[in-house]
Amino acid sequence: MDSRTVSNFDVTPEENIRQLVRVTLNASGGDPSHLLELLADVIEMNVWQNSGMTFSRFVNTPYDKGGLGWSIKDLKAVLSLTHRYEAPNPVNRTISDRLNAMRTEVNRLLADDIEPTNPHGGDRRSNQIDVSSRSGQGGNSRAYIISRLKRDRPDLAEKVINNEMKTSEAKRLAGYPVDDRIKIPIDNPQRAAEMIIDKMPHAAIAELLAILKENLHGT
Repeated sequence: MDSRTVSNFDVTPEENIRQLVRVTLNASGGDPSHLLELLADVIEMNVWQNSGMTFSRFVNTPYDKGGLGWSIKDLKAVLSLTHRYEAPNPVNRTISDRLNAMRTEVNRLLADDIEPTNPHGGDRRSNQIDVSSRSGQGGNSRAYIISRLKRDRPDLAEKVINNEMKTSEAKRLAGYPVDDRIKIPIDNPQRAAEMIIDKMPHAAIAELLAILKENLHGT
């Protein structure tokens, strides 16, 4: 089913997508598969650019003021959901690749919207992305590190945002104190994987996978 079908010929395709996202968000028991496809439409059509907003502000702005009337927290939660054609193994590789590209671009856009920390001491909350952490990660959170790098080392911040460099490596190059100890949430496989990919060198990840396969074989 093509989620881009225009239901009102008086609106632009971009506005139609915005309306469809709103309807799907408010639908009781809405299929996350459909919502994920609509989010891919939003990214591919650059819907927020018509409003003159940044992506994160577009997500947060009330619907009647031209945004999605959503929250970054809920957006990230939806990105962690799985399309019915993605799990357990991709049934439709085209859809799987499209949604993975969408998730990557959303994360890049959100990181790009993070504002630098206050150069006059202390940290501030961005008007677009909240770099504080209720979980107590504080200075270890990816958003916080990016906000500091934008202030001190914009070149490194850009590489982290574009997934060309891990935050841990950028911290070392920027001269920030590095604590290699991290808390892995064992009850959240998705988050655990994200933290491992972000913090652990590729060679160490490969070794970890080999150990897991060896110990889980036959279980």
